[in-house]
This record gives sequence, structure tokens and C-alpha cells, in this order.
Amino acid sequence: MDGTEIAAVIIGLGFLALVGFMFVYTLQNMKTVNDFLIVWSAVGPIVGVVIGSMPAYFFRSMAKAADDRAYQMAKDMAHMGSDGKVPPSTTLSACPSDP
Repeated sequence: MDGTEIAAVIIGLGFLALVGFMFVYTLQNMKTVNDFLIVWSAVGPIVGVVIGSMPAYFFRSMAKAADDRAYQMAKDMAHMGSDGKVPPSTTLSACPSDP
């Protein structure tokens, strides 16, 4: 993990801790269940969007890393055999014992 991924994990965990604190605090301090539901219905959609965007961030970074690896492999493969000679390990033969 690099510095940006660690920062994203810390921010994500901090946000989850904040949501947990808000949930417990609201549950303890509201007089009725209806008051709790009013607060949670106002905050719930925002929490849902932010929590839903967290996996999207990590999947996007994993996809970018996979794209970078694929690009590097394709670049490496393009240079193979650039001298006009095929490496011996890539020659095809009809029979495995055929030289």
C-alpha cells in the first residue's frame, strides 16, 4: 500500500467511526424513537452514498493497477524477438521430443 491508499483507509475508518458515534449518540439522547428516526432519515442517505463510494474507490485503484501491469506486460512482449530471432523457448514443434 502506498501513502494515498493508507490515507484513504484511515479516512474511511474514521468516517465509519463517526457514523457509529452519531448512531449511538442519537439513540441515547433522543427522547422518542420518532426523534431518532427523524435524525437518521436526514443523515442516512448521505451516509449511504459515502459508504457506497468507498468500495468504488478501492475497486477503481485495483483496476488501475491491473491496467498498468497489463500495459507493462504488453510493452515487454513487444520487445521480445525484436532482433528478428525467436527465442528457443517460444518455438513450436509437432512433437515434444522434436528439436
